[in-house]
Amino acid sequence: MAQNSQVRNRVMDAATVVLRETGKLSQPQVAKAAGVPQGHLTYYFPKKVDLLEAVAGRFVEDITRKIADAVSSLDWTGGRPDISGIRGLTAEFATNREQTRSLMGLLVEGEKHPSVVSGLQSGAESLRMLLSQAHGIDADDVRLQFILSTVWGIAVQHLLFPLRADEDTRAQLLLLHATVDGWLAS
Repeated sequence: MAQNSQVRNRVMDAATVVLRETGKLSQPQVAKAAGVPQGHLTYYFPKKVDLLEAVAGRFVEDITRKIADAVSSLDWTGGRPDISGIRGLTAEFATNREQTRSLMGLLVEGEKHPSVVSGLQSGAESLRMLLSQAHGIDADDVRLQFILSTVWGIAVQHLLFPLRADEDTRAQLLLLHATVDGWLAS
C-alpha cells in the first residue's frame, strides 16, 4: 500500500512540474516525467480530469496554507496588525511565473472540466476569507475583490512581459499597497 502511495505522489509531483513548466498537462508527458508507464498513470488517475482535480486541489492547498499561516501569525493586540507578511506573499504570488502558468493552465483545462474550476473557485473563496481577516475588511467588500483581481492581473502581466516585468511588478505592487493603506487608514 505504501508503494502505491509513493507512485501516486510521484505522479502528482511530476504533473505539478509539467504544469508549472508548460502550462498544460498531457498524460504521456506526466507519465514520462514520473518515470512510470502510462498505464500506471491511468491506474491512479483513470481520466485526465481526475489528475487535473488532484493537481488543482494541491495547488489550492499550497496557496491557502501559506496565507492561513501568515494570517494566523498576525498580532491584533495593538489594533491593526503588521501585514508585511501578507504583502510578502502578495509579491511572491504576483512574481511566481510558474505558479501563474499553472493557474492559467488549470483555468484553460477547466473550460472542458467544470469540476476543476469548481475546485479553484472554492480555493479562491478561502483566500478571500483569509485576506478579509488579514485586512479587517468584510469578505463581501468590493475592495477585497479589487485586491485579489489586481494581484492576479499583476501576476498575468508579470508572466506576459518578462523583460520589463520585475520593475513594473514592483511599481504596481507599491501602488496596490498604498491604495490598501489608504483604505485601512479610513
